[in-house]
Amino acid sequence: MIMSRIVLHIDMNAFFASVEQRERPELRGKPVAVVGGAGRRGMVLTASYEARPFGVKTGLRLFEAQALCPALVAVPGRHALYAAASTALWPLFTTLSEKVEMASVDEAFIDISDPRRGADWDWAREEARRLQARIADTLGLPCSVGVAPNKLLAKFASDLKKPRGLTVIRPEEVAPLLARTPVDALCGIGRKTAQALATLGVRTCAELGVTDGELLRTRFGVWGHHLGRMGRGEDDAPVARVDHETEAKSVGHSVTFPADTADPERLLAYLLWLSEKVGARLRRHNQEGREVVVTLRSSDFLSRSAHRTLAQPVRTDTAIYAVARELLKEFFPLRRAVRLAGVAVARLSGEAGQREFPFHDDRPDRLTEALDRLNAKFGKGAVSRARAVVARKANEVKSPFSHEPSENRFWSS
Repeated sequence: MIMSRIVLHIDMNAFFASVEQRERPELRGKPVAVVGGAGRRGMVLTASYEARPFGVKTGLRLFEAQALCPALVAVPGRHALYAAASTALWPLFTTLSEKVEMASVDEAFIDISDPRRGADWDWAREEARRLQARIADTLGLPCSVGVAPNKLLAKFASDLKKPRGLTVIRPEEVAPLLARTPVDALCGIGRKTAQALATLGVRTCAELGVTDGELLRTRFGVWGHHLGRMGRGEDDAPVARVDHETEAKSVGHSVTFPADTADPERLLAYLLWLSEKVGARLRRHNQEGREVVVTLRSSDFLSRSAHRTLAQPVRTDTAIYAVARELLKEFFPLRRAVRLAGVAVARLSGEAGQREFPFHDDRPDRLTEALDRLNAKFGKGAVSRARAVVARKANEVKSPFSHEPSENRFWSS
């Protein structure tokens, strides 16, 4: 007999906002929105639980959130602070098990299965409760915990009670629970998939689990088989050890546009500007990478990424942009206008390597180094390529927090 697994899913509650409230006591008890971007185009990244009853939620533009909640306190995102708080969670997680997977900056899975104990769900509940209290006492941050036989159900369980909730789903409780659970309550089934399933007469997870597999494959392709398993609460995915040290490193920039656009030329201008910024940061930290990633977020807030792994690492603006330009073709034809674009370089190495074609690449490198020196002397963006300047000038919308344009940089390591 195969022993039932016991998996915990830890979901830090309103993580960015909770960190801000911890760091700034005057924000405690107040409706807070952590905002990325600038001006009226700024977007709510996280809303505190005091703001949520007003309808303030992730993805709203700042002016929309303020209309819903006039007393809303908007604070600019401080990603380095949140990354540090996330890193501090790791040693607390590993007190329970070495099988810890950081699913994101504010989520983690922990496999606490123990052959010596078997399926001891009362013990699992107590371990989860102790961990929840340890996080609150040590870091001053709230979290919800789901305990279940697999990652899919543990994630679902952690969403049931927020904030500071603890939910255990035992194996014998899975079937009756899914019988009354709508399909879009499961992570991975979005609004459009739920609508497509509704046209087949499928609205609950139990109905999805007994839907003919061939019908699902015809309608959803290879994803159909996985959907059927999700409806039955089945998930064999292991908890893979992933922490901040083992994650693939990347450096990147993203920018929210002052107006949505579907113009390829305008998108290329933004990609060039972003490539310049990424390249400058790579060179400043003596880094280079073998993977280029382009991300576009459409006007309905759905994001899509395309990436390419390279034979030789890149760090110059022109090399990054050349790949980004080719990756942009994978997004066309666009279904909707684009509100945000991002460029990142991943699979970084700590030392810049020798160039493959030093003679052919010498002049572009001299130009890049000259631009770096001028920008270091006169300020970032003082000298840039004409096409990139067009994008930068178009995006110089004043932020309510500073005089910076509406762009964000990110560096995961």
